[in-house]
Amino acid sequence: NSSIGTEPKDLLERTVGFTINYEREDPLDPRELSEFGDIRLWFVRLDSAYPWLPVALDWRAGELARYAAMLVPHQ
Repeated sequence: NSSIGTEPKDLLERTVGFTINYEREDPLDPRELSEFGDIRLWFVRLDSAYPWLPVALDWRAGELARYAAMLVPHQ
């Protein structure tokens, strides 16, 4: 299996990040991306489909914190 790079050590050394390109209806809207319902819903669906994903996120680049912010309910 090591020839195809599926060793646990190899998987843990890889990281995942997100680039979010979201065109706002109102360019002056002061809300953070995590406050937009459709973006948060996408992350909730992603989390339910891939519950292991936080393990692969690049926490050094802040991806884990951003991912968590997308899952926390906002008022």
